[in-house]
Amino acid sequence: MNITHDPELFMLSTLGNLDVECFSEDNSLKDADAYFKCKVISLKEAVKQSDPIKKNGEAIVIKSEVVELIVNNETKAFNRGFGYVIETLSNLSRFDLVDETQKQHYLDRFREAKRIVNKVGYKEDIEAMNESHKVMANASPSLKKAFSSYVLMHFNVIMVRENYALSNSLSYKEKVRNMKQVLNVPIFKEAYQDLSMKASLKPRYLPFLLMKCHLYCLAGLIYVLRVKQNARKK
Repeated sequence: MNITHDPELFMLSTLGNLDVECFSEDNSLKDADAYFKCKVISLKEAVKQSDPIKKNGEAIVIKSEVVELIVNNETKAFNRGFGYVIETLSNLSRFDLVDETQKQHYLDRFREAKRIVNKVGYKEDIEAMNESHKVMANASPSLKKAFSSYVLMHFNVIMVRENYALSNSLSYKEKVRNMKQVLNVPIFKEAYQDLSMKASLKPRYLPFLLMKCHLYCLAGLIYVLRVKQNARKK
């Protein structure tokens, strides 16, 4: 069992398989913060009633004990927001396999990102989304639409947690300038351009509607209000 907080490794392993070069001879990740090996004690067949892809899906419950623990780097407590990023990527990879009800559930989960995703690395986050975007090249229109929504919500998160954060000492004018620069990052720019005026009427897209009308300062105020709301909740 490998332990890592590298978003790119999570993304690549969620959407496919890691290259053999990523592993050491003992099957541990070369860049893992830590890993442990277990000895299997027993295997028990079970039925997963809540499987959204396959009703009454078969499952195996594994009982084991740790026989070796290696810590390469000090690890931090797992961040719930980071976990949500991985959950969203996983949902995206299954979007075309489920029925319409489950698709709606996934879309609702995407919309929750803005509320629960905690502060994550800005550059690393964009890099992971860029890799995901490559996978989306041959995806269905519905999956591409869901991914664009996911990208725009991450833009909102970056604005609230990074650009307009209370700890950011830049002037409001500079923050607005930064917002426009981030919006021009290809991964965000494409999703923004694909957002129709009609779709942008929804509350969660209000900043983008204002930006489409070139009202950048007003769009920034939406994020400022959100930051203050979060501060009051804390």
